[in-house]
This record gives sequence, structure tokens and C-alpha cells, in this order.
Amino acid sequence: MISTRLVGPAELPLALAEVKAWLRLDGADQDAVVSTLIGAAAAHVESVLGLALITQSWRLSLDEWPASGTVRLPIRPLRRLTGLRSYGTDGVARVIPLADCITVTGGAAEVRLGAGLVSPGRSLGIEIDYEVGFGAAADVPADLAGAMRLLVAYWFENRAAVLTAGTGAVVPGSFGALVAPWRPARL
Repeated sequence: MISTRLVGPAELPLALAEVKAWLRLDGADQDAVVSTLIGAAAAHVESVLGLALITQSWRLSLDEWPASGTVRLPIRPLRRLTGLRSYGTDGVARVIPLADCITVTGGAAEVRLGAGLVSPGRSLGIEIDYEVGFGAAADVPADLAGAMRLLVAYWFENRAAVLTAGTGAVVPGSFGALVAPWRPARL
């Protein structure tokens, strides 16, 4: 299973002016640093939680259809499916009608596939294209925006912080509490 981002977000999830006000910065001499930290904070939140903050398009490539008939998409929240293809041994894509699939959103973005799916004729012969994200920057939930502001402020003030092997990213203690409601449940 391989996930590939097809179209990235059109904007950062936090406005530069908003974060500069949060940091109590005047002038433009730190704009490049703050913009970089906003992007890094967004990437960290997305990777830790398996989320897309701003609308973006992804492709999931699989070798085989799952026996259960259900594919759990690795990134959420699911907005919509945009394409589903299976490649035969001849290398020709067979488009599978999206009407043959049921999508389940919410905590887990899943695609339930219809019956009669033909096995692909090559490795990574199944492609599921989908759109994920909350929408625009204004649509990002407040607790996730707060977690990103907290990260940016912490990283801005602690630029010499060192990552100790095996401990994960250097984050402030309250970060975990802000993102906890968004962590996927594991059974």
C-alpha cells in the first residue's frame, strides 16, 4: 500500500499575520522563519494524526483488493472519492464506477467496494483517488489551529532544541492534550 499526494494544499492552515500577532512580532524580518515553522507545524500535526488540514488530493495504490471488501484510507477527513481504477495484465486501466462504492466518513475514512471486482494484473494495480481535508484555513478546527500555534511558538523560542534518538519530535507538553481528541481510536 502506497499513498501519494497528487495535489497539495493551496494555503497554509494558519495566516502569517495571525501567528506573528500570537508571537508578538512586528516587522517582516522574521516572516520567512515563521512561515517555515507554520508549514512544519502543519506537517507535524498531519503526520501525527493522519489528517489533512487543508483540502488536498491523494492516491492510494494497492496490490490486491482486501478480502473484507473494505479499504481504510490512511488520511482523513474524507471529502469525496474522485476515481477508482484497476489495471489488468495488459496495463489498461479499468475504471470502476464510484456508484459501486460506499464511503464511510467520520473517525475512519473507509471505502466499501462492490462485489465482482477483478484482481489486478500487476503490482500496485489498484488506484483509489480521493480528496481529504477540512476545507480552507478558516475551516481548520480551533484546537488543531491552537496546537499548531503552540508548536510554532515553541520552535521559534527554542531553535536550538535537539531531538533525542527514539523520542519523536521536540514538542511542548500541552501539544498532546490539544490533539488527543483527533487521534484515531485503536482497538
